[in-house]
Amino acid sequence: MPKLSVAQLFGDGGTIYPSLLAPIVEEAIGAPYPFMDGSAFQALPPKQMNKVYWEEMLYRAHWAAISNFIRHIRWFDACVTLSVNTPNYPAFCAALRGLTEAAADTHYSLGSVPETLASDSSHILEALTGKSATMTVNKGLEDMLIHFQFARNIKKGQAALETHKAESSAKYISVIDHEDYPVKDLYSELCQVVHPAAQSLSWFTDVGLDGLKIVWPDDSEAILDLCSQHSESIEWIQQQSANIGIFILQTLNAFPLSSLHTKSTANVRMRSINLYNKIKAAFARNNIDWDA
Repeated sequence: MPKLSVAQLFGDGGTIYPSLLAPIVEEAIGAPYPFMDGSAFQALPPKQMNKVYWEEMLYRAHWAAISNFIRHIRWFDACVTLSVNTPNYPAFCAALRGLTEAAADTHYSLGSVPETLASDSSHILEALTGKSATMTVNKGLEDMLIHFQFARNIKKGQAALETHKAESSAKYISVIDHEDYPVKDLYSELCQVVHPAAQSLSWFTDVGLDGLKIVWPDDSEAILDLCSQHSESIEWIQQQSANIGIFILQTLNAFPLSSLHTKSTANVRMRSINLYNKIKAAFARNNIDWDA
C-alpha cells in the first residue's frame, strides 16, 4: 500500500493547525506569570487587590491556551509518527484516543473562557487600570481555569477541592459529541482497540470459507480505513482543541497586559465560527470594538 499522507488521514486540520500553532507557542513560551502569595494579596488595598486578581486570571487563561496547544501538538505528532512515518495501528489508536480526550478536556474546561472574558471586559479593564476599588470576581471563570490545570483522579479518602476532581472520560467526550460529528462512535472504536477487545484482534484475522486464519497485519490499511470512516469527527476534534485556545489568545489581546499579547494570532481569521460572533457581541455590550 502506498505511503499515507497527513491530508489523507487528518483532513484540512492536519495541514493547517500544525503550521498555525507552532509559531504561537514559540512566541508565547517564557511569558511571565507572577502569582502573588495569598497573605500578601489579602494585605493589598482594594484597588490593587482588584488589579492583581484580574491580572492573575488573565495569566491563567494564557497559560491554559498555550498548554493546550503544546499538548495538542505532541499528541498530533504522535498520531503522524504512528501512521504516516511508521504505521502501527494499535499505537496510532492510542495516540488518536489521547488527542480526542485532550480536545474534549479543552472544550469542557475552557470552552466558555473567551466569551466570559469578553462579557467581563469592562470590569477587567477598570481593574487593570487601577480605577476600581470595588472587588469584582468571577467564580465560574476561576473554576474553569483551575479545573483545566489541576483536575486529576482523586484517591479514595483523599481530600481535594471539587475543581481538582476529574470527570469521567465519558463526560468529557460528551461535550464534543455532535449529531454531525459522532465523536462517541470514534472514541468507542479507539478504546476497544487500546483496551483490548475484539477490535484489537480482528484487524489481522481473516474469516473465510476454509475457516479462521491470521494474516500479516497491514497497519496502513487499518489506519486509513478507520480515518476514512470517521473523517468528519477527526476534523472536528482538531477544531475543538485548537480553536478555543486561539480565541482565548485573541481575547487577551484586547486587554492592556502586553506580556500576554500574541501577535501571531492577529492574522488568524475566525469569523466563520459561531463563537467569534458571540465574543464580538459580548465585547460590544461593553462598548469595546473587538475584531480579531
